[in-house]
Parts: sequence; structure tokens; C-alpha cells
Amino acid sequence: MNWKKIIVWLFAVVIALVVGIPTSTVLLVKHSPAFRQGVLAKVERNIYESTGARVAIRDFSPGLFPPNLDLYGVVVRGNEPQFGQPLLQADHVSAGINIDSLLGGKWSLRDVVIDRPVAHLFVNQAGESNLPLPEKSNKAMAKVFDLAIQKLLLNSGEVYFNDRKIVLDTELHNLHSIVDFDSTMKRYKGVLSYAEGKIKSGDYAPAVHSLDVTFEAAPAKFTVDHLALVTGKSRVVVAGSVENYKNLSMQATYDAQLATSDVAPILKTVSLTSGMVHLIGSLNYHRDPSHPVVEMVSLNGTVSSSDLAIVTPGFHTEVHDLGAKYKLAGGNVEVENIHAQVLGGRFVGSLSIHDLAGASSAKLQVRLKNASLAELQAAGRQNSMPDAHLSGNVNADAEATWSKNLQDLGAHGNVTLEGALGQNPSTPLRGAVHADYSATGQQVALRQSYIRTPQTSITLDGKLSEDSQLQVALRSGNLHELELLAENFRAASPGQPSQKLDLYGTASFSGSVTGSASVPQLKGELEARNLRVKGTSWKLLRTNIDASPSSLSFSNGDLEAATQGSTNPKDSSSLINLDGSASPLTSIRKLATLKLRSLIPVFVSLEQITQLFMFQTEPLTTSTFYWTTHTQ
Repeated sequence: MNWKKIIVWLFAVVIALVVGIPTSTVLLVKHSPAFRQGVLAKVERNIYESTGARVAIRDFSPGLFPPNLDLYGVVVRGNEPQFGQPLLQADHVSAGINIDSLLGGKWSLRDVVIDRPVAHLFVNQAGESNLPLPEKSNKAMAKVFDLAIQKLLLNSGEVYFNDRKIVLDTELHNLHSIVDFDSTMKRYKGVLSYAEGKIKSGDYAPAVHSLDVTFEAAPAKFTVDHLALVTGKSRVVVAGSVENYKNLSMQATYDAQLATSDVAPILKTVSLTSGMVHLIGSLNYHRDPSHPVVEMVSLNGTVSSSDLAIVTPGFHTEVHDLGAKYKLAGGNVEVENIHAQVLGGRFVGSLSIHDLAGASSAKLQVRLKNASLAELQAAGRQNSMPDAHLSGNVNADAEATWSKNLQDLGAHGNVTLEGALGQNPSTPLRGAVHADYSATGQQVALRQSYIRTPQTSITLDGKLSEDSQLQVALRSGNLHELELLAENFRAASPGQPSQKLDLYGTASFSGSVTGSASVPQLKGELEARNLRVKGTSWKLLRTNIDASPSSLSFSNGDLEAATQGSTNPKDSSSLINLDGSASPLTSIRKLATLKLRSLIPVFVSLEQITQLFMFQTEPLTTSTFYWTTHTQ
């Protein structure tokens, strides 16, 4: 069976050639510096002929199992001066090699790691750059390279564009790039794509993304036919061109679908919103050294979002049908047709900013129509009035103006509400606030502002600042309504039922708020008639009130019982100090020592009503009563 021996020998020879030749070649390369330099010289010459780039490699080392290659001291030069910074240099490049077809000579790169790559790119005003140009070829189109890499890592990379430094750390997977050169047009055409990319630059956190780009590059123009960037749920598509490098001109269109959850980690911020935002628009720029850049940029587009959630530590709401049209031209910004559905109502507005590069002046106008008071209360995550049960609608409008530094911010606003407060039964509620704010004087001025119920009204007129002068007027035709309203504001103590005052009668208060806005001082005269509280009846109660966030005092009181004589301020006077931390029983005992038991409900009701008026939900620190008494 000689033919069987022949076949066996043929297979043995083939295997020996397949294994032996590469092994011998690798051994020869590793142990012969002269052979390696000869290989490098041929590779460098071939690269120069096909790309025009002058490549210098200090040394290299191949591996066989698995196939791999290490390059050391790689320097790539383009059209820069002989002693200028090279186009690209790297300390070390390692690559794994896949043999895709041994007979067809097809191969690809498995893992490429480039340590400390440094790139220098220069473009002068004439559009000339340091990019290499291939040598003249008989072919109109010459393939510069066709590259496929499964995984690419750039460690501690640096990019200099006209000497401006950008630090990069990059990891790319499934990198694929094909670049052709048209010698007749002196133009590159190519595609670049990769997946699962991570590019870290500066303080920006890397985001896993994929990129697909189709481009053309000529001496006078660089065109991106299509660029698609995808990360998470976000996708950005861009097309545009850059030309006339001497007086740079740029045009671009964009279509971006952005998930706020994708953007926040990149900027290293806590996202206050969740949802998708859609941006569509165009950008144009024409360089003019005699004008600021912002005056030469033209930007037009729209922004929209069908659903967006806004979450802060103290507020949570949803925004629907958000949209706006924006424009930047001549250094001026116009944002028009701002609209959204929020809190059950309709929000509209506009913003204009003029002279961005100079003194800058801005104007904002907004309007909220038919917003729900119930949704507004529910949006407060730290609701201090859980039992208020607000219902009804609120309307508001505001206008604000400011300059570049915001120190002269001024605003005017109006708020009106029509609704109800409480339940079983609810109390109809109406209100209006007309306010002006000035940042220069840190001042809020209120004009003809009020809150009204069927039996009670509070009117405010004046200013709040470091030197407040706010006039306050309260009228109540039925104090029992005021007691019921106060129940909606009072913070309940755990395990302690709320105390009923059984408060009835009419009352009025006229006074003013002075002092700073942080520590206001309320002073005025309170008068109540036909007063009933805790089973006691009083024909008249008149007293001066002096209240602050930490204390409350009454003085110059006049109290006339329904069936007995009255106390008057011309007789003796007594002083009682009530410590807010003491128990109610201790306070009552102090009052009993002066045989004024019947006055206890009056003082308690006055304190609670004043707390309501001062917007206090916690007990006062001290309560002091200066009271003139007369006993029978």
C-alpha cells in the first residue's frame, strides 16, 4: 500500500511547513536584530507609499501561540516640519492577531493596547494640516487602510489640537475603519465604527457608548455625512461640514433623543429629572476675528418631552407635553412658545437674552393657568399640612428682568386662588398676592394682597426686607371658622388629641410687621366682641400684641365679662411668664395663683391664633402676659 505511505508523508510535509516555517520565522526575528530592522524598513517604506506617513519603529517582538505582535517606540510623522512635534507617537503598542483565512491571507486584530499615545494635530488658517498625503499613484482611488479590531485600549492618551491639550483614556470594542484616498481630488473618504466605547476626558465620567461615522476629508473641507452616537437610551445623530479654515465656516444639523438618566452620570450631577428630552435643530458658525464667537454662532431648534418627572428633596411632580422653540443669532437668545402641562394646569412662557457677549440683559415671562391646589399640596414631599385638604385652582403670572450678574434682578408677580380648605365641612377660600421683588434691596413689596373665607379676611400691604414695613389687617365675623382653619395648620403631637377651644365671636386686628424678613416682629391691636371660649363669655376683649417667631406678649388689655364688671388698665398690673417647654398644667397653675382661672381659655386661644397668623407650627419659646386686672 505505497499510496497510503505517500499520503501520510504528504500530510507530514504540509504540517511541517505550516508549523515549521512560522516557528522558524519567529525564532529568526526574535534572535536576529538585523533581520528585524530589515523587516521594519520594508514595512515603513510600504506605509509611506500607501499613506504618505513617515513611520519609525524602534523595535518589535512577535509571538506565535497565540499570534501577537509588540511594537516599541512608534513615531508617525505627517506634513509637520522635520523637527516639529510628530503627528503620533506611542511608547508601546501590542496587538493580538487572528488568522481569518490562511490560504486567502486574511487576518484581523484581536486586542490592541496602545500605551501613552500622544497625537499632535495642526490646522493653519489656509487649511493646511500636518496630516499625511499619499504619494502620487496611477490609481484614482487608493485604499489607505482597512482595519478591524475586536478591542482597542488607549492608556493615558493625550491629544493636542493646535497646542490645546486634551487628556484621554479610551476603551473601544469591535473597532472597524476603512479609509480610501482619491488622488485626483486629494480627498479621504472613510467610515469609522465601534461598540461598547468608554472615553474619559477631564472631569467627565465615561459613558458606555457606540459610534458610527461616515466622513470625507479634503484640504479645504471636512464633511461628516452621518454620525450616530448611542449611549443607554439616548441617541444623537449629526451631519455637517467644516470648510474655509482661514475664516472657519461650519454647518451642522442634529437630532438628539436624550434620557436624563444617561446625561447626569456623565456630568457627575444628581439628576433632578427623569424622562426623555428631544432636541432637533441646526447650527451655523462663520469666523470673524472682529466679532466675539457668540455673535457669529447661529442656532435654531426645538426641544420637547412628552413626560418628565421632577424630583427634589422637597418637591415631586410630573410635567407633560413640554416644548419650546429656541434661537441664538447675533449674540441674542430667544426662547419662545415655552409650554407644559404641570400640576393639572397649563404653563406658558418666553425668555429673551440680549447682548450675551456684552452687558447682557434678560427678560422672562411665565404664566400658570388653572393649576390644581390639591396637586400642588401633594407635590410637597415634606407636607407640613397633611390635613389641610386643599382643593380648587390657582393662577399665576410673573415677569423678571436681570443683567449679566443678577444683582439687579427685579420681578413682578401675581397669584390668585379660588378653592376650599379642610373637609367635613370644607371652607371656601379665595386669595390674591401682588408682589414685586428687588434683588438690589433684598425686598419684597406686597400690594392689595389678601386671603378671604366667608367670615375671615387677611389683608397685607407693604414691604418685607431687612427693614420691613408691612401693614396687616385681619377681620373675622365668626371666630369659630378661624378655629376650624387653625386645625388644618396645627402639627399634631403624637398621642395627644387636639384641644377644642369652642371659640366664637367677632374679632379684628390692625398692626404691622417690622424688623428683618428672617426675624419679623408683629405689633398691633386686637379687639374681640361677644367672645366665647371654653364655656366662658366675654363682651369685650381689647389688647396690644407683640409677637415674634420665639415670643408672644399681650399688654394694655381691657376685658369685660358678659355678666360681670371689667378690668381696666388704670388699676394694678400683673406679669406671668409661660415657658414654652413647660407642660400646660404648669402654666395653668401659675395663672391660678392670681385667681384668673376664667382667663386661661382666652390667653390660650390668643396664643394659638397668633401662632397661626405668624405661620408658626411649633410652640413658642416664651409667652408673656402684661395684664391689668381688677377683682371684685
